[in-house]
Amino acid sequence: MSPIEEIVLEAAKGQPTVEIMFGQAHIGNYRFFLWDEAGQNARELAQGTNADEVVDTFQMDVAAATLNRRILSFEGLVQAAEARADNVYSLTVTVRQDGVVCQGGVIQDTGGFVDVKALLAFKRFRTT
Repeated sequence: MSPIEEIVLEAAKGQPTVEIMFGQAHIGNYRFFLWDEAGQNARELAQGTNADEVVDTFQMDVAAATLNRRILSFEGLVQAAEARADNVYSLTVTVRQDGVVCQGGVIQDTGGFVDVKALLAFKRFRTT
């Protein structure tokens, strides 16, 4: 098993913010969880859809200094308006601290699908 990629935070800076963007004009639904260092005891941080008027950005409600070695997970579901063999999706998740993209703070995925595509990602925080 590969190690989980890291997002580097600075302990003295502000709480991280997370932005979610689904591309290609498809409907995207998402949930984010924060796990302890062992990958247990998940707590939901945010959930939403790009099909509403709510901005798909949230600020984490924990201080950066307390996130060292904790795990952020993302669950996403992309849905096409019409099932076709040539549908393409794209997803970008960006983690920022004080408005600056964190080292390792970008999750990107793109590819083909017919009608529904499930997405899952994990990143471990490292606080300096």
